[in-house]
Amino acid sequence: MKEQGINIIATSNSWVVNPGRRPGENFSQALYDAIEAQQQQGILFITAAGDDTKNNDRGHDVYPANFDLPNVIAVAATTSSDMLAIYSNVGRHTVHLAAPGGDNIFPGILSTLPGNAYGGLFGSTRAAVPHVTGVAALLQAQDLNRDWRAIKNLLFAGGDPLPDLADTTLTGRQLNARGSLTCTNAPVLSRFRPSSDTSSVALGTPVDVSVLDINCATPAGEVAVVVNPGNETIILRDSGVDGDQAAGDGLYTARWTPATAGTYTLTFPGREGQDDHVSVQVLANYTYTATPFVWRQITGANLNLWADFFSPPIPLPFAIPFGGVDYTTLYVSPHGTLNFTGPFTTSRFSDSANESIPTTASPTVVAPFWDRLAPQHGTDQNVFWAVMGNAPNREIVFEWRHVAYEFWLCNGDSAAGLTFQVVFFEGRSDILFNYAQTTFGGACPSSPDHGAGATVGVQVTSDTGTQLSFNTPSLHDQMALLWTVSQ
Repeated sequence: MKEQGINIIATSNSWVVNPGRRPGENFSQALYDAIEAQQQQGILFITAAGDDTKNNDRGHDVYPANFDLPNVIAVAATTSSDMLAIYSNVGRHTVHLAAPGGDNIFPGILSTLPGNAYGGLFGSTRAAVPHVTGVAALLQAQDLNRDWRAIKNLLFAGGDPLPDLADTTLTGRQLNARGSLTCTNAPVLSRFRPSSDTSSVALGTPVDVSVLDINCATPAGEVAVVVNPGNETIILRDSGVDGDQAAGDGLYTARWTPATAGTYTLTFPGREGQDDHVSVQVLANYTYTATPFVWRQITGANLNLWADFFSPPIPLPFAIPFGGVDYTTLYVSPHGTLNFTGPFTTSRFSDSANESIPTTASPTVVAPFWDRLAPQHGTDQNVFWAVMGNAPNREIVFEWRHVAYEFWLCNGDSAAGLTFQVVFFEGRSDILFNYAQTTFGGACPSSPDHGAGATVGVQVTSDTGTQLSFNTPSLHDQMALLWTVSQ
């Protein structure tokens, strides 16, 4: 219709794709491309933030709201008392503004009904979307020379600041038609990317650094972000290059590529003169080499794991510099993995117990033998850990000891099971995998020995890792692998 000369300035999208179990799981490249094509035609894409009471900033990706495109406006819902609706999704950096969506229970927003009827009451972010689209139409009717950039910025800047929205939306504002149509001196300054206060990237990966900086319809000027350590200043520009998707839209962007591994603090200018801080962990990827087999003899503390129950966060006696970033806690899985960021979003009862690296199951993965392993609760067929040596040369050893395959097949057979170790070193990013026994044996004669059903590797972020093998019998008894960070 746009190509035929009809003045389409926005589409109203009161729908969401059901959120996936993992970040990005329901991402659709075809849908992304279609929305991007609308941007090229000068069309805003206004859509619902979702009704799951979740935070879209924190791994709860709701599409199309979470598409990182400059013409997308994600809308939260407010009630008749100008409060955030209890059902509404939020996102300090991914949900742009709010609009009336109906009270938490009753009343809702009047709407049409099947059968050519009217009067249905619905409370939803889907009900909030058409209000925003309607004001977009008013803004275009007021001035036919306005493009999608000016309309979007007026929607943002003309809204009413609400306490409930200050930390739950990008603008902190609720839609106000009059405010948008008569906007004067209404600055909005807010961090856009990174969307999380803490993020992790692989060394060498560019980081998009972006700020919304507008005053009514107009972009308000370049923004400086300071990076420490190093006291480096990044200048964000609204130029359509260096990561900036659209020139002149009020989103100021630059791409920062950290030179070394470590933890960096990015300081953004924030609302009302308050600085906004983001911590970025930059991790170096790993490579592996064969090394002489030296088994660590430990008694150790029994973690007493079973089925799909991960260990609680284990406080470590010294920091482990994983990928060049220090961690002081980790999680241990019964299924032959460790990580520094929390239990996996997969389990032995999911479609696939192990996955190829890199995986979105967890940002960080240390996988000596990721398979359908089953430690026996209350027995010595379990996972043990111990600290060896003296500072500053201590080691932390995690040992899977006679751990069986599929608890319903090998339950209680002390002769059936794998024995292997993961060793971390004080002051070093190195990781050692030791394999004493790589065949299940006993009551598990048909189990996938030597890693034939396992993932073996190390991952530093959800899109960067190194894999020795996936469902391949690559392991043998008295084998050792030393993992070191890439230079």
